[in-house]
Amino acid sequence: MKRKNISEKSNNFHENDAGVSSGNPKSRQPAEIRGRVTGLSENQITNISRNHKTFSGISTDENEEPQPAKRRRVSIVYKYVKRISNSEYECNIIRCTVDSNANIKRHLANVHGLDDVKPKSLSLTTNIQMDPFRKSKLDEAAIRCIIVDRRPFGDFRKHSMSKSLFFV
Repeated sequence: MKRKNISEKSNNFHENDAGVSSGNPKSRQPAEIRGRVTGLSENQITNISRNHKTFSGISTDENEEPQPAKRRRVSIVYKYVKRISNSEYECNIIRCTVDSNANIKRHLANVHGLDDVKPKSLSLTTNIQMDPFRKSKLDEAAIRCIIVDRRPFGDFRKHSMSKSLFFV
């Protein structure tokens, strides 16, 4: 009885070698016929059916729709300057030359007072007026912290510290 089972298994194995797949109903045709239809070799078909993965001849790059080319963002600085070379700019307002894009932004903001070239972080800050009595109390508290707790002077120049003192 055992020998018969072994021989049946070997017959099934040889059928699979011949290209007859016993997996899903669609793949019951011989592998050579499927290979001609799909353009795949026998090994590729058996690897695909074993792994239960689908094969796509289209790579992921080709599969995606083409994206339009992104436009380069033009700096607002070019409204006020003319580019002389890769590293030199000339101010259209007073005709002076500046070496880099960052320096020309600084020049336009400091010399000509142009707010649209300033970084957003600088343009959003506002000066908050504080009454003199409250300011003197905060100054005394800061001096006490520096002397008694031996804190460095720079602690109170930090943004987070000055913000916390504002709410005290």
